[in-house]
Amino acid sequence: MLVHINGELETQLRDETTTNIVISDNRNRHNFAVTLYADAVYSVRIQLDCSRQYDSDLRQADCNFAHHVNVWIDLNDDGQFDASENRVYHQSSVNTEISGDMHDLQIFIPIIDDTTTKAGQHRLRLSVIRSEAYRRQCGNTDHVETREYTVKIIPRKICRDFSRLTYCSPGNFICSTGSSAIFSVQLSGEQNSMIHDEMTRCSSINNYEDRSHLAVKLFDNKIYRLQIQLYCVNIKDYENPHRQEPLLVGTNCNLAQNLDVWVDLNNDGSFDESTERFSYNDQHYDDNMKGYYDLSIAIPEIDEENSVNKPHKMRIILSRDEQSRQPCNNADYGEARDYTVHILRKSYY
Repeated sequence: MLVHINGELETQLRDETTTNIVISDNRNRHNFAVTLYADAVYSVRIQLDCSRQYDSDLRQADCNFAHHVNVWIDLNDDGQFDASENRVYHQSSVNTEISGDMHDLQIFIPIIDDTTTKAGQHRLRLSVIRSEAYRRQCGNTDHVETREYTVKIIPRKICRDFSRLTYCSPGNFICSTGSSAIFSVQLSGEQNSMIHDEMTRCSSINNYEDRSHLAVKLFDNKIYRLQIQLYCVNIKDYENPHRQEPLLVGTNCNLAQNLDVWVDLNNDGSFDESTERFSYNDQHYDDNMKGYYDLSIAIPEIDEENSVNKPHKMRIILSRDEQSRQPCNNADYGEARDYTVHILRKSYY
């Protein structure tokens, strides 16, 4: 089996050790190590060694069934692999139940909070088992393989350029029972960067959250997909310290109809309505009533007005009234969040 992960600081994990047995095999390879940034996405390629594992008569039939691959990282170093530490964020189309022996996965490394995710070295466990399709048809699980490696998670360098800029307040948004609020924000970028924010907050006075520590790198002259999911607010859930995960927005929720995004492209400390605003277009999507919003973020070509390789403020405004579709000084039911975007010249990379 081949395992390959490209990391940071010129590190990579490449394990080409073959598997010569089919029955359960647990092998620790902690001497194989790779360095990864927190709050980033990485690709993991696994190629199964079917030619060595199976007799020639069974090889073709067996490899037509994809094996199920999982990746865990003991992020809090408690010696256990919890369900929340399953790092598989996305599996490519080749990793299906009709694929052969190649699996491409993406794993997400969360931000370091010193509680659920700690900086430093961690155990990474990779597990390969029979797929559900194989078990349904053949009724056995004769192949299980587990390997463990070492990953070192480090924080990205934080840029301090924002300290020179003072932005306007988004205003006072209200969160109350029956209204909607933001459940998740997701924006995949370049160089393994990603905003993956599943934070819920409800304030009846100022429903604003500064999430500028979450950053993504984007190329200029390229369009990106910003995905936002809403949930239906129930104040009683927030009063209960043992509350369950918030219910996603349904037909009984009073949806905030407007989602707008601004990016301060020229870093002048303000959001220009004509050149720095990106709005949700409900003429092309009908999933907004289900609480799912897709926005296209078109990053323009870098010029003298748009700073390159510097952090830019990205502001998201969820509002109900048309009068509140502004980046500043609103008063409405909804929510406001700020994130960070780094814009890179595509020709440089």
